[in-house]
Amino acid sequence: MKKNILTLFVLLVLISTSCKKDEQPTPDLSGDYTFESATLVDGNILDLTSTDLVILNATTDTTANPPNSLTIQKGESANTSNLVELMLALSAPCKDANINNWKYAINFKPDNILAFICSSENNATADVGTWALEDGNNTLKLEFSSGLFKDLTSVPISLKDVSFTDGKIKGTIKSFPLMKDLDESINSLSNIQLVSFDIVLTK
Repeated sequence: MKKNILTLFVLLVLISTSCKKDEQPTPDLSGDYTFESATLVDGNILDLTSTDLVILNATTDTTANPPNSLTIQKGESANTSNLVELMLALSAPCKDANINNWKYAINFKPDNILAFICSSENNATADVGTWALEDGNNTLKLEFSSGLFKDLTSVPISLKDVSFTDGKIKGTIKSFPLMKDLDESINSLSNIQLVSFDIVLTK
């Protein structure tokens, strides 16, 4: 009986030691990051028939289907990056009337506050939300106010399968709000489609 108890104790010690070895240290994410790229994974996660992202009235191409629409296919980066960068920029405290002049950075503060910095305007800074690592550092959760959708007090975003290497944050955002129709109100929740894409931020 004593032998069995001793064996069980040794096994518990070994399991505990093994678990501790498998635990990964929490990375220090504090600092400023710029948006590098985004690649489309799914253009509308609620539409099971297609992975394309379709934005109505985004072009003047009357031959498009539907007319004047922009269609982005899975795996495409250029247009996806442009859209995501615009969405993120609208959370920055920039005032210039021409959004093309906006330069911004995303600041991960050590106290888990998320801030946007308008680097093109004397580094004006605004605290817009929070960030946190979850699921054993495999998920980076961001929650911040959006300058686009006024009906949303905050936009919850989770980067899944996230990695931190060479000063880069890489992960897959499973659900990100984008406009459906550029001619419709951008502040209406009915004008939102949920998009999935891979994203890279660089420190």
